Amino acid sequence: MRHIATIGLLLAVASNVIGCSSGGSSEPTTVGPSVSYDYEGDQIDQAATQAEAYCAAHGLKAVLRMANSRDGKHYAIYGCH
Repeated sequence: MRHIATIGLLLAVASNVIGCSSGGSSEPTTVGPSVSYDYEGDQIDQAATQAEAYCAAHGLKAVLRMANSRDGKHYAIYGCH
C-alpha cells in the first residue's frame, strides 16, 4: 500500500481565500485532510487501517469517501472528520 495524496488542508485554505475575496457573507467550511490508498483485491480493510492511523494523527476519524477500481487497480479515498 502506498500513500498517494494529501490535499484537504490546501483545499480548506483555498476555499477560505476564495470565500474572503468574493465578498459573500457565507459561513466558513472546515475541510479536513484527505488521503488515498491503493489496495490489493478485496483487502480494503488494509487501506482503512492506514487511513484511520493517518487521520488519528490529526485528531480526526477516517471516513470512506469513495472506493473504485481502474485498469485492475483498486483505490480508496478517505476524508478525515
